[in-house]
Parts: sequence; C-alpha cells; structure tokens
Amino acid sequence: MNVKKLFSNFIHQITLEESAEEIQHLAFRVLEHELGLSTTEILMEKDVDVSDDMLTKLNSIASRLNNHEPLQYILGDEEFMGRRFLVSPAVLIPRPETEELVRLVPFPPPVLTDEPPIKILDIGTGSGCIAISLKSLMPQAEVYASDISDDALAIAKRNVERLEPEVTLLKHDILKDDIPVSELDIIVSNPPYVAQHEKKSMQQHVLDHEPHLALFVPDNDPLIFYKAIATRGKRVLKPGGKVMVEIHAQLGEGTAAVFETEGYSDISLISDINGKDRFITATWKPA
Repeated sequence: MNVKKLFSNFIHQITLEESAEEIQHLAFRVLEHELGLSTTEILMEKDVDVSDDMLTKLNSIASRLNNHEPLQYILGDEEFMGRRFLVSPAVLIPRPETEELVRLVPFPPPVLTDEPPIKILDIGTGSGCIAISLKSLMPQAEVYASDISDDALAIAKRNVERLEPEVTLLKHDILKDDIPVSELDIIVSNPPYVAQHEKKSMQQHVLDHEPHLALFVPDNDPLIFYKAIATRGKRVLKPGGKVMVEIHAQLGEGTAAVFETEGYSDISLISDINGKDRFITATWKPA
C-alpha cells in the first residue's frame, strides 16, 4: 500500500476539532510508532506492506482519538528529555514545562572520592520521568522517587528498569508521613495543584483520562502539597539543601509565601518558556 493513501485515510477518520496541522502531527506520530515510518518516508510516499490486523489497529486508534483519549495513553509512551517513557492512565503525561524543572536542578561537578554523592528525592514521581532524567544527567547522584499510588509506582518501576536501574522507588504519602530519606541535597516535585473548581475549564481529554489523584487539590486548601513538602522537607534537607517545585501559574506568590513561612531563604519565583509563573526554588538554611 502507498503510505500517502494510508496517511490520508487515517487523517480522514479523525473527527476532532483540532487544526489540520495538529491532526497531521497525530497521524505522523501514529505511523511512526506503529509502522516505524519517519516523516520523510511518509512524505516520499514509500510503499509499505500493511496487514489487515494493522489496518484494524489503526482504525481502533482513530476511534479512540475521536473519543478524546490522549494519544500518549493509546500508544503507551511519551518523550521527555529526549527519552521515551512508558505511560498509562495511572500517571500524568510528561509535559514540556516539567523538562524546564529538571533543567533548574544545579548539576554539581563530579564527586571527589572523599565526598558523599549528592542525594535527590522526587516527590510524586508518577512515570518517574523527573527522577530518571536527573539520574541520567548526574550518574553519580543518589536518586530516590516516591509516590502514593501503587499503579504509578508500577509504571515508574518499568521505566526505571528500562532506563536507569539505580533510581530507588519508595511508596510514600507526603501528606501523612515523614519523608523516609535523610540528608537530602535536593527535593524536586511536580505535585497536584489544580483546584476542584477548575475542572469546568479543563480540556476534556485531560479531565476524562488523566489521573485525578495526581491533578486535583481541595478548593479550600490548594497549596496543601507545598505546605507538606516545605514542612517535612526541612527535617531531612542538609543545611543549604534546596527545594524545587512546579507550581500553579496563578498561585506563585502564595506558594512562595508557604516556603517563607517555613523559614526557607533565597526563594525564587521562576517563569516558564511561555512567561508564566511555573517554578519555585527555595533553600533551607537553619538558624
């Protein structure tokens, strides 16, 4: 079959309201994932052998897309920091903004023989994309990743085994339990921060398919996770240790105040590539 015809047939099945360019991008991604075809090969109209089973599968993918199921969950993976991470509806889909959080983490020089390795904890790890990326960038670091969800930890475990086996996974509820790792240099987190009342303005594919446990917080306490991270974090951070978190773009000042109240210093509110308040870094310097 001529791949141009296959590509065109797939696009014509999509009934989403996205732009033609966005739908073409979905089609390129599907054919790359399922048939190993590059964009160039598709544009060059390469001839390919496609089985009836594959045609049935492509029809199924189109139907699931039309039901607003995220492509990442349909295909089972998403790219983050140049690597592909397995995902499922048990974990949030890794997003480009979170790559910026990873890049904020200060990378120390190689550890000397008489110095302990830097210790990092990723709270609410989900797919493990933050922790695994940090371990890849800093092979000498001790990296830990925690989550309350067994299903999320199962996905993270598969990603750890595939990509960075030395990341240590922990089941932990930051809202209820003390942090089980001490002498930390860095705590990093992209915790839940979307208030319940914001559901009505969210995109359908996010609301219907991504895990609410990893998204939503109570309307009457939207900063609940930052309070827990700030309070419990200072008990296990080394003097001079840092907290680095992704935040709600409209709650930057309030989130910064949480860390100020808990006695952190050098608090910075940082914008993302789109100019929105997106990250806070804070340093623990006990008196």
